Amino acid sequence: MNDSSYLPLVPPVMDDISETDYIPVTERMRWECIRCGKCCGNNFTTKWLDDCVVPVVGPLVDNHCRYFDRSERKCTIYSSRPIACRGHPFTLMKFGDETVLKVHSMCPGIGHGDPIDLKRTMISILDDIRGLYDIDFMVDWSTVSSGSVRMHRLR
Repeated sequence: MNDSSYLPLVPPVMDDISETDYIPVTERMRWECIRCGKCCGNNFTTKWLDDCVVPVVGPLVDNHCRYFDRSERKCTIYSSRPIACRGHPFTLMKFGDETVLKVHSMCPGIGHGDPIDLKRTMISILDDIRGLYDIDFMVDWSTVSSGSVRMHRLR
């Protein structure tokens, strides 16, 4: 994997994440966090927390992020959680001229809640990328209903 395939939402993309780990978000797809805690533990991939979260928050406790409250099933630092956690389980993947919103295929929140607002989710991820990496994009939103947009990095 290289950074031309993925936008840098998390630190450089981990070796064991493959395109097949993620599925495209469709216009009618529903998602809601069901507070299962899988994304706060090494459940999606053995390197998710090790590479993205541990360097920021410290070592795992019982194979979970130290800030995951297992009894309440929530993040105790949610409002100031690391950038790597903010977009998860969503990511933006670049394929040629298209940037596609995808969701981790193992997230049990898929199918729950309201339909995903594609544009709002993409804007949220892009805002996090802008803040972390001091880069900006020009986005053509005309195809957002298909789950993809054309975008160009400005700086």
